Amino acid sequence: SQYGVHHILQLATDDISTIHRLAVTVPDNFLHAHTVLTLMSEAWPRLVNVTHLHIDGAGHDAQREKAPNLTALASMPNLQHLELFDMPCGIMLPQGDNLSTLTILHLCTSAPSLTTIPSNLRQPFVTPPRHTQRWRGPANLEQLTITRNKSLQDYSWITDLTNLRSLRILQPLVRVRIPCVLTNMTTLTMLDTTDDDRAPTNLAAFARLKNLKLARLSHLDDREEVVRNLLTNNANLDHLEIGQCYYMSHHVFCKIDVSSLITMRLCGLGTLFQFPSLQNAWALTELSIKKCINLECCDGIASLSSITALRLSELDGLRRLPILSKLTNLVLLDVNNSWHITNLPQVIADLEAIRRLRVTLEGGQELHQSFENRLADYESASEIFEDILSSLRAWPKPHLREASLALIICKRSDLRHTWPDLESPRHLSAYYMEQQKLLAFASSQHWRLGTHSCAQQLNDNLLKTIANIVTGAT
Repeated sequence: SQYGVHHILQLATDDISTIHRLAVTVPDNFLHAHTVLTLMSEAWPRLVNVTHLHIDGAGHDAQREKAPNLTALASMPNLQHLELFDMPCGIMLPQGDNLSTLTILHLCTSAPSLTTIPSNLRQPFVTPPRHTQRWRGPANLEQLTITRNKSLQDYSWITDLTNLRSLRILQPLVRVRIPCVLTNMTTLTMLDTTDDDRAPTNLAAFARLKNLKLARLSHLDDREEVVRNLLTNNANLDHLEIGQCYYMSHHVFCKIDVSSLITMRLCGLGTLFQFPSLQNAWALTELSIKKCINLECCDGIASLSSITALRLSELDGLRRLPILSKLTNLVLLDVNNSWHITNLPQVIADLEAIRRLRVTLEGGQELHQSFENRLADYESASEIFEDILSSLRAWPKPHLREASLALIICKRSDLRHTWPDLESPRHLSAYYMEQQKLLAFASSQHWRLGTHSCAQQLNDNLLKTIANIVTGAT
């Protein structure tokens, strides 16, 4: 408010020097908003120690199509982190040369506008011509985030950011236009262009990047060759996410160097029928496959010996999983809403090192789903869960610390019912008590027979099976 601005202007030098972080939100009213930003132009030079500045324009001048003037920010000598929100008509910013300390910039529904500069022509009775100058970004900028873009102007100024390490373009309302190929951004290691609805930007601009370590990419349907080149050129990539690509096949992964890949997440690849073979993915520890509804074969997962976490979600076309007994490092298996995997109990039986097991099935999402449909979902889920419990009883897991078998059914009251008692997931308590008894029996046999007994040579699962028979547990 104007009162707050006047209060800042009246602060003593010692008091104002203690401000390191400042957030400014202008009023919705146009006249008040314009007055606040005008008055703040007098306050910026006094805020010499502010390092983090957040300005929310509240849609300032959206109807008058006038860009707020923030060129006075150049007088803040220690400004490092700048966030500009909800100024859809653009912002007049100082040129990057005058923002030499700025390292982090977040633009949300805001964009730098062209600067209008009058000519030096001086003639009587003649209006001097004017021309526009492209905004130049600060050369020391390391992190740039563009969220909910509405600007139709191009973002060619990104090429000036030769020290940029992180670039995120998220949820654009208008596609971010980058007309040129970024060839001089050798420091860029993180690229995030994810969105559920549309392609955030022109991916061809990033085709020659070579030092990426993290890449989140979406809507690549018409740029498969560009994607292949992008992924092939970045041998140090350790985190890869690809989503919402309805026409991209598994062939795009054929020549990728995945030797450094640690995390891989695939979502919404409609034409992915077969999981790609990643023979040299020695460092891969986390794999997530979601909403690949036509995926039918994922035998390539069985060769990922270093994997520790496997998440499979909404895979309607998948009927079976490969045998995962060679995945001796797998500690988390999370299967969500994949009803048609027929050999899930057998796969779980082979997981010796499993620590966390989650199997979640979701019933019909209609609020007015009939009782017969809910009952059918319940019976199908019960059959699947009983088979899993039988498998766990036959082959107890000594390292299992967390397990959840849940059926979620939405009702009119938006409450969720959990299998099997529809109130609380207590169905694994008997299994845990039984497992503790079996493990105690196995330990007592080792202790009673001595450390050099033949019992030490028995397979753990065989010893637990013997214990199961002796104790009468079923």
